[in-house]
Amino acid sequence: MTFSDKIPRILVVEAVEADAEAVLCLLRGSGLHNEKKRVATRKNFVTEMANFSPDLILSNSSVPRFSAFDALRVLKDSARDTPFILYADPVGEEVAVECMKEGAFDCILKSSLARLPVSVQNALEAGEARRSREQAVRSLRESEEKFRSMVESTNEW
Repeated sequence: MTFSDKIPRILVVEAVEADAEAVLCLLRGSGLHNEKKRVATRKNFVTEMANFSPDLILSNSSVPRFSAFDALRVLKDSARDTPFILYADPVGEEVAVECMKEGAFDCILKSSLARLPVSVQNALEAGEARRSREQAVRSLRESEEKFRSMVESTNEW
């Protein structure tokens, strides 16, 4: 299933509801409809990661008391492989590089938000491809285990 076939769940780390809605409106305007939850604290982020199980995380770089880097660290510590896109005020190259080192899929300047829909679509497709590969590997391992069990339990071999 591609994300054009389903409505992705997007968790937005943003202090201001209107700012989150503006970013999501841009996505809907490009044809990417979505379910969304907005969080502004670490506690709510952890809760919604578990309850909402997002397909993508969009994070503003300037959320008071819970930075995008904090969100990335929580995401890494959770062992979830959810794509993470940072949208940021103009920042230095070092900040963008650090964000990418921490595991962000992309970093987009707020002055360049027009490229956000393409980045979101790419992140969603990459996440879906990764989940499909992981499922294929799990299925192959299960099949190998069944075959091994059958071989080991058969005396005729």
